[in-house]
Amino acid sequence: MTPENIQRVQSSWAIVRPVSDDAIEFFFDSVFMRDPALEMRINEHFADHKATFLSTLNMAIGWLDKPDYVIPALETLGARQAGQGFQQADYQTAGFALIDTLSVHLGLDFDDATERAWIDLIDYVAGIMSQSGANAPVIDRLAA
Repeated sequence: MTPENIQRVQSSWAIVRPVSDDAIEFFFDSVFMRDPALEMRINEHFADHKATFLSTLNMAIGWLDKPDYVIPALETLGARQAGQGFQQADYQTAGFALIDTLSVHLGLDFDDATERAWIDLIDYVAGIMSQSGANAPVIDRLAA
């Protein structure tokens, strides 16, 4: 990601972060509307998924300029989620839901450049997580 996109993501997230609990509720409502099967899969551990999503998002945003920290954490999470049955299409669903969430919560501050920066972040994070999940050994998937 470019320094400008990193700055856009971080500054726009600073606007949303004080209402992140509401934003996360909106996000998951959007995810479940897009793919009801995910609700059934996530519902059992919904509070854990909300907390994990929020902490992952905070970590990824905070460490955008520190790939040596963020990449291993995302790889670990991606392998764990693969063990829970998450697939590439689920990352796409989540990405669209996150864009919807940001659009609503940022309003006019969610301009084209900010949207592009978030899409870059989503592609970056989802790419790392889905690739590490695809490469996770079968035994790790079974143990997750």
